Amino acid sequence: MTYDAFQTRVAHRLPGRHSFEPGLTDRELLLWEKSHPALTVPDDLLSVLRRSNGFRIRLNPDSPGGAALRLLPVREMDYAAREMYGGPDLQTDHVPMTWLNLTQEQDSTFYLVLDLETGKYLEVEPITPDEAEIVAEDAQGMLDWFAGHLED
Repeated sequence: MTYDAFQTRVAHRLPGRHSFEPGLTDRELLLWEKSHPALTVPDDLLSVLRRSNGFRIRLNPDSPGGAALRLLPVREMDYAAREMYGGPDLQTDHVPMTWLNLTQEQDSTFYLVLDLETGKYLEVEPITPDEAEIVAEDAQGMLDWFAGHLED
């Protein structure tokens, strides 16, 4: 799904229950790259982020991040192990250092991560990260995955 098609679908299905952030700036990307020198965001994801550097779907002021599900802005993207387990220790047996967390979900029961080594998008449950499921091959597939989470 293209970014425009995704944005149209969200607006149609969730009127008033979504928000899109302004697009990623070169400065924001440069700051993130300086703090994550070993990681490179693929061009197709950068293309989406340049249109909207994060978004929220199913807005809910009682949820962490203010929504049921968020695509994080670049400044909040980090190693998946750090996000899933909340600590500075990145050494885990089941969460590779090449996994970049892209989302915040209201209950933290799953995460969408990008495996920067393979370019695949994975849905990962923190209690069983070794059972991660490939849900997309590219950023357009990632938007399809988000579209599947529009309904309550």
